[in-house]
Amino acid sequence: FQAQIATASDNDWYRFSNTSSKRRIKIDMTTLPDDYDVRLYRNNSYLAISQNAGTLDEQIIYNTNTVSSSYYAYVYGYNGANSNTQCYTLKVSLSSTNWRLDGSTEGEVEEVDVPLVFENAGFGMYPNPATGEVTVEIPVEADSDVTLTVMDPSGKAAIQLHSAINKGNNRLNFDVSDLPNGVYFVQLRNGSLAHTRKLVVNK
Repeated sequence: FQAQIATASDNDWYRFSNTSSKRRIKIDMTTLPDDYDVRLYRNNSYLAISQNAGTLDEQIIYNTNTVSSSYYAYVYGYNGANSNTQCYTLKVSLSSTNWRLDGSTEGEVEEVDVPLVFENAGFGMYPNPATGEVTVEIPVEADSDVTLTVMDPSGKAAIQLHSAINKGNNRLNFDVSDLPNGVYFVQLRNGSLAHTRKLVVNK
C-alpha cells in the first residue's frame, strides 16, 4: 500500500487482522521521502514502535499469540516531517511461526490488505499524540451547529461538546488530561455530515 504524509499535521491509520493460523506480525515501511515512523496498536494498547533516523526503512516485528481484528498501524512524520509529492510504502505480513530479527521466517507467510481507515478529513486536529489540551480546526461554508464527541474504541463517549460556529475557520479546544492513555475516536458532526479521526492520548 502506498500513501502520503502530505502536511505536518497529517497521519495515517491502517486497520488489519491476524488469524489463528498466522498470528505473528511484521510491518515494513519503505521508500520514505522523509523521517517517518510507525507504531503498532491493538485496540487501545500501544504495542511497538519503529523510529529509525532519516529515511531509513522502518520495521516492526511482533511475535504474538493474540488473535484480533483490531490491530492498527499508525504512520506519522517525526517532528512534522512530510511530503506532498512522494509516497511511502507500507506492507503488513503474517507468519505461522515467529519472525526472526532479520525479518525472515520459516513459516507460511501471508501479506494482508491494510486499508487506510482514518486520515485527515473534514477538520484539523493537533497535537496528536496529545497530553492535555487538543485544538480542532473546523472550516465551514456557513454558520452552523456542530457536535464534537471523543469516544473510546467501544464507542462510549468520553467527551462531548456542542458549539455554534461561524462561516470560515473555527477552533474548538478540549482537554484529554483526565483520559487514560490509549487510542480514541474524535467525531465531528455537522448536520448530516460526520468526520472521524483518531487521537492518541500518551501522557
